[in-house]
Amino acid sequence: MISSLDIYRSAALLIHQHGEEALSVAGEHIEAMKAARDDKGFAVWMRIRAAIEELQDGTVPVGVRLN
Repeated sequence: MISSLDIYRSAALLIHQHGEEALSVAGEHIEAMKAARDDKGFAVWMRIRAAIEELQDGTVPVGVRLN
């Protein structure tokens, strides 16, 4: 199981690397996991996509510190 902190760090890295395209990049990974029938990978990328959305709109849960 991947920790929530690791999910948010991954999301923050994608935002840093891809800016506004981070959601699209996550979506590409989600589709790739779906096509590969990789349920665990799919679930992880869904969590990363949700974290990207939270980071971009400023609704990060209390207690999540990325630095």
